[in-house]
Amino acid sequence: MKMAYRITPNFFAPKEFDLDSNNTEYRKTHSISFNRCNFKCKFCEFHFRDQQYYREYDKEEFEDMVDMLIQRGKNFKFTGGESTLNPNLLRDLEIVRKFGGKIYLDTNGSNPSVVKKALEKKLVDVVGISMKGVSPIEALEKSGVQKSILCWDNVLETIKICSEDSNVKVIVTYVCYNDVKKETLFDFAKILSKFDNVYLKLNNLIGDKHHSSEEMKPVSVSFMKSFANELIEKYPEWKDRVILILGKDAISDYKSINFQ
Repeated sequence: MKMAYRITPNFFAPKEFDLDSNNTEYRKTHSISFNRCNFKCKFCEFHFRDQQYYREYDKEEFEDMVDMLIQRGKNFKFTGGESTLNPNLLRDLEIVRKFGGKIYLDTNGSNPSVVKKALEKKLVDVVGISMKGVSPIEALEKSGVQKSILCWDNVLETIKICSEDSNVKVIVTYVCYNDVKKETLFDFAKILSKFDNVYLKLNNLIGDKHHSSEEMKPVSVSFMKSFANELIEKYPEWKDRVILILGKDAISDYKSINFQ
């Protein structure tokens, strides 16, 4: 598989730079998706995507694309796949910065050294980190990797590095499906409470193509809202730091995102 991008202009990004609903810039976010991933998460659709929509860009072509897109909107979301596997990531982030763009970096947290370099160069505004479990065993089982250092130790290190940078927003995501328990989500919040400057984001399962052989279903909206309310009631410091993606509408409609 060649290293390639899928660049989508004006892509809606629910994980935004400004949580104010009056900010319309979120509708002008460009998605730059990389076509490789080192995880095979049970709940993910990435490996089923059609590769014909991805293409290679050399430096000049990428720069021309950014120059064109910046006219439509200044927000750029680097995602995947796993964006930190891209050997040209730092170069591409620098190109977007050169044109005055704001940058959202999506990662599974497996490459903390790459994220650290991006932060040191002040190339990122928002970091989204997907956490696969509340224990090394769960993370291994859900991520499909063989070593917990990739899906656990490195992820916690990435969260730590990002949380210590006051210049970035840090959003850590956990995907809910089937029989997820409130105790599990409380454990997730407990892990994140050790870090400053972190938002907790819960994604309800979306899509129907998954790596898992088991039947996977989203949880009820009432369950997710109930958990968020209980969390904030018990731990008020989470007020205004919980983001719920309750269904597929939140992928295209800002008003469908539930901020707690």
